[in-house]
Amino acid sequence: MPTSISREPFYILFAGLLWSTGGPLIRLLDSASEWQFLFFRSLALAMFLLLIMKIQDRNIIDLFKKAGVASVLGGLFLSFAFVSFVFSVTNTTIANTLFLLSSAPFIAGFLGWILLTERINKIQWIAMTVASLGVAVMIQDGISVDSLFGC
Repeated sequence: MPTSISREPFYILFAGLLWSTGGPLIRLLDSASEWQFLFFRSLALAMFLLLIMKIQDRNIIDLFKKAGVASVLGGLFLSFAFVSFVFSVTNTTIANTLFLLSSAPFIAGFLGWILLTERINKIQWIAMTVASLGVAVMIQDGISVDSLFGC
């Protein structure tokens, strides 16, 4: 019986590749403002998502009706993340921005533990500690807090 290769690891690697090129690509745009970049980035994302929705389900209007409040909130938070990322990359170093992004899972884990009383097992605590130490080693000389908008 032939074994099938899972595609998920490739998707994860591809997503990581795309995310890692975001900062340098934004920095390469000398003539575009943050808002112009955000407009075209959002337009491209919306067109791509509409295409995927059309391929998977023929009635896009029904998909929007079924989305619900959680999807609207998710979209608002994603919009805020888009804007924050672009302004962060353009107003501080890419290293500072990526440090903040890399700390997000730890913050989410701690907030889940504190606010939602989710359990974190011993292996998760060890992984979070080791990853935190790795982040600290990588950024020990590069973090700056000169102003609200970075350096």
